[in-house]
Amino acid sequence: MVYLFIQNSLVLINTLEVNQTNNGYLSKTYSSQYLDPKTQIPIGPEGYFSDDF
Repeated sequence: MVYLFIQNSLVLINTLEVNQTNNGYLSKTYSSQYLDPKTQIPIGPEGYFSDDF
């Protein structure tokens, strides 16, 4: 889980599934949620994403 500031918004990103490699890992599935930067109340729906390698 990480918090990022992107264009005056706070974004919460949760890694849900990873692919292990010999050099570390790659995020396979993750969710993201925009939050109000002052109150951390969610703004809009949570998004789910999947990457293929």
